[in-house]
Amino acid sequence: MRKFEVSSKVKDETPQSNKFDIIGRQVVRCDGVYIEGSIQGVKVTFTADTGAARTVISTRIFKQIPQSDRPKLEKSNTLASANGQPLVEKGKAVFNLELGNLSLAKELVVAEIEDEVLLGLDILMKGEMGPADIKLTEGVILLNGVTIPCIQIGQPEPVRKVRAADNRSLR
Repeated sequence: MRKFEVSSKVKDETPQSNKFDIIGRQVVRCDGVYIEGSIQGVKVTFTADTGAARTVISTRIFKQIPQSDRPKLEKSNTLASANGQPLVEKGKAVFNLELGNLSLAKELVVAEIEDEVLLGLDILMKGEMGPADIKLTEGVILLNGVTIPCIQIGQPEPVRKVRAADNRSLR
């Protein structure tokens, strides 16, 4: 999945000025399920990823955490991306997460990823009260007894397959 940050900028029109003021931030998301939250107090968008074994925070978000709140990274095991290539990892540490109204302290891997945070099976499957219930019809994820609102982008479209028994031309 790809996510792009788009900033609107307005140029200061005074003579000899190259200054731009950022007037807004918009995150464009691809099809998926997202949760608004924070890590170490930094606002993030979690991408629910049932194909990810571990929860991974991007190095970009890690660098936004104030130095005084940034946990010290330890060496981590090598993870592979969805295409099988190894991720460029910086390390792992325990972070304070907020997913909606749920607060957790979990070990996350810091790596070069496009998403801000990939919410993996280590959190979705191993909650204190068992696996999370992802209720897309209600737009929520239930984790540790807490109802967390989620954002769904895109709707699955029905797929119809047509196969030809032999090569015939229809006119």
